[in-house]
Amino acid sequence: FAAQHDYLKFAEEELRHRQEHGYPPFTRMARLILRGRHPEATAEFARQLAETFRRALESGAVRAAAPLRVLGPAEAPLARLKGHYRFHFQVQSASAAALHELLKVVLDNTRPPAGLELSVDVDPLSML
Repeated sequence: FAAQHDYLKFAEEELRHRQEHGYPPFTRMARLILRGRHPEATAEFARQLAETFRRALESGAVRAAAPLRVLGPAEAPLARLKGHYRFHFQVQSASAAALHELLKVVLDNTRPPAGLELSVDVDPLSML
């Protein structure tokens, strides 16, 4: 549809796919990005942090009316940028309140190791 310059059909199809797979604008999303100079350490902390989110969900630390899910981690699409390696994962929910509560529960008790940076992008405009 894009090649045919049919914006309405393209938008309809894209929205249908997004709803089917639980992506915005039908859900809320937070993208957590880890950045560091050492790929192994950065990947390991991304894995540990994603697992911390999963354990928080399994333990019932967040009582959400809507389901939450954690996707990843994986290398970011721009895996290396300005000499830093980047890994990311997503947390999604249909409820903004549930998403923010989970972020607060986990991130209030989490600090990245020295040399690693963590950024959180809620409802990201870009996944790069």
